Amino acid sequence: MVHLLIYFFSLIFFSSRSIILSICTCFACGIFFATCFLGLIPHIRAHETKIHFMILVGFSLILFLEQVFNFYLSFIFKFLCYKFQGHGTHSLRIPINFSHQFFHSCALLFGLCSHSIFEGIALGMQNNEKEFFKLLIAIMLHELLCSFAYGVSLAEQQASFGAAFIFTAILASNIPLGILMDTSEVLWCRFFLESFATGTFIYVASVEMLSEELQAKFTNIPLVHIYKAIAFCFGCIFFCFISLSFFY
Repeated sequence: MVHLLIYFFSLIFFSSRSIILSICTCFACGIFFATCFLGLIPHIRAHETKIHFMILVGFSLILFLEQVFNFYLSFIFKFLCYKFQGHGTHSLRIPINFSHQFFHSCALLFGLCSHSIFEGIALGMQNNEKEFFKLLIAIMLHELLCSFAYGVSLAEQQASFGAAFIFTAILASNIPLGILMDTSEVLWCRFFLESFATGTFIYVASVEMLSEELQAKFTNIPLVHIYKAIAFCFGCIFFCFISLSFFY
């Protein structure tokens, strides 16, 4: 429920504020980067020696899948134009940005879901009540940050409320699902999925979100790019503060 409230707050508040939305997107990129380098990578390195290879595979596979997805979706829309509009009409526009944005949302959702499931598994494995509540508070704060960041991402893509509800409901169910899972059946693929999720975060945050926002221009605010860089740094620092306060 908290996930849904945070996502829809982000969608409503930022939908008509392009400059604020752009700066908050950079803040969200900082959160995603910090999640990779302060949350996922140190944890995987403690258990898996081939982490860098798996992250590279995840990054490369997401890049390849996005291009394939965009190509085939564009081909389908062109086919529909030809079938229903005829040879000489071009009034039906091919939503090029739609495929890009949809894949962007799905890739982020996959990375967040993979991470959330294993957070739920870690929570379900706790036997000490004190350690359980300490970890619970840390996970709640971390999920609030990620929920805000994902909500900003959906607002930036102008996602519909129906699509946003489906995405957020899927993500909100992953921690309870992880708590209920039989750990012996899923731990064997844990580090593979987390490494793949890390590559996904790096690709979406750096190649997709951050590069687009830094290229966007707002002529009425000359220092906007400096504000974006500061917002990115604050996102990293804020996540670092949460991690140091509750995980160490």
